[in-house]
Amino acid sequence: MGITIKMLTGDHEAIAKEIAGQLDLGLKIVTAESIFDADEKIDKLAEIKKADGFARIFPEHKFEIVKTLQDDDHIVGMTGDGVNDAPALKQADIGISVSGATDAVRAAATPVLTAPGLSVITHALEESRRIFERMTGYAIYRIAETTRVLLFMTASILVFDFYPVTAVLIVLLALLNDFPIMMIAYDHMPVASKPVRWDMKRVLAVASALGVLGVFSSFSVRWPLSTDGSWPRPAGRWR
Repeated sequence: MGITIKMLTGDHEAIAKEIAGQLDLGLKIVTAESIFDADEKIDKLAEIKKADGFARIFPEHKFEIVKTLQDDDHIVGMTGDGVNDAPALKQADIGISVSGATDAVRAAATPVLTAPGLSVITHALEESRRIFERMTGYAIYRIAETTRVLLFMTASILVFDFYPVTAVLIVLLALLNDFPIMMIAYDHMPVASKPVRWDMKRVLAVASALGVLGVFSSFSVRWPLSTDGSWPRPAGRWR
């Protein structure tokens, strides 16, 4: 499911339709009373989804629209500048206070826009999704590296009776691992076209596969080049 934009305004529906037409938001504008003051048997969620915008609504209606969409597992973002927007902004997954908003809205919102216009929101969404992908990459890298080191050292000790890493190498390993981790912050990540969420099953599956593959890679590097195929040992054996 992509992004859907809906207008919520307390103005008359004629004004709402004119503004919605200019912004190409859709002309199916309904009034609050047609949904919230109608028969209780009406499917409010279906009506909210079908509408392109809502006119003549009160603060409690805005709040209920946000809550109804959230109960249907939607990620809801909202912008506003007046006191009547504060309850819905507080309830939304992300409440955005536009430039010049009242103090109540600024307190209820998560980010507060300091530049005029709404194009800032688009740039903020793009950057936040890039950051999310970088966080996913960091989680995969960290889990994969931890898996690789632990399995490699455990197999070396238990199977080959060989301790592969000294205290100095452990310190060097920790330091050198930090360099690729820092570079993740500068990765040119693609911007997802849809809202993103954590998929821990995918993260763990990819990280585990890379970690196990790294174990085989580490053993292939350490495998001796001698003709007898014996495992190379340092000066002392671990016991």
